[in-house]
Amino acid sequence: MGDSFYFEVREETDVEKLFDGNEYVRPRYRYDVSSNRIVVQLDPGRMARVTARKDGKVLVFIVRLGSALAKDCAAPHGVYLETAA
Repeated sequence: MGDSFYFEVREETDVEKLFDGNEYVRPRYRYDVSSNRIVVQLDPGRMARVTARKDGKVLVFIVRLGSALAKDCAAPHGVYLETAA
């Protein structure tokens, strides 16, 4: 079973894709309107790149099992990436 990663946004954000190795895969995510979060599912052993757009800027996050690293965050006060508890 894959881990869940919560991509929290304060404005509308589009998660484009996940990047696994040399292949782009369809992201598995759901948008929770009440908490304004996008939950991304990541399979065990995978490293993914989550690409999102916010206010015309591209935000890229590198996601690994058990950790989340903001690689390039143009809006640090509006976009957060954290692993599921």
